[in-house]
Amino acid sequence: MTLVDIQSTICTGTERSAKSNLCRWFVQLARVGVVKSTTIDDGILTSNGSNLYSIIKDVGPLAPIVRKNGDVFDPNSNQIIPPLNKGGLNAPSNSDTSAIHGGRGGI
Repeated sequence: MTLVDIQSTICTGTERSAKSNLCRWFVQLARVGVVKSTTIDDGILTSNGSNLYSIIKDVGPLAPIVRKNGDVFDPNSNQIIPPLNKGGLNAPSNSDTSAIHGGRGGI
């Protein structure tokens, strides 16, 4: 799926900056390994191509939330998804909230 595919499927036209917001959201989801971005040739001579996004980690029915500080929160597991390390694995999270909130895992 491309940003245009997603935008035409979920946006109503009332959103402000829908394309740039979706782009930032997908960049953060790629950073934590939920989606993978692949650049494809779009046939336009002056273009760098289009990004094709593929889901590589199904986190559940509720969409991940990108917080203002850059953390990606998974409402399905009530956890922060840590960024991928250089080996492509999720690094241990410093944002585990269970110790802060007495083991409840709340935010």
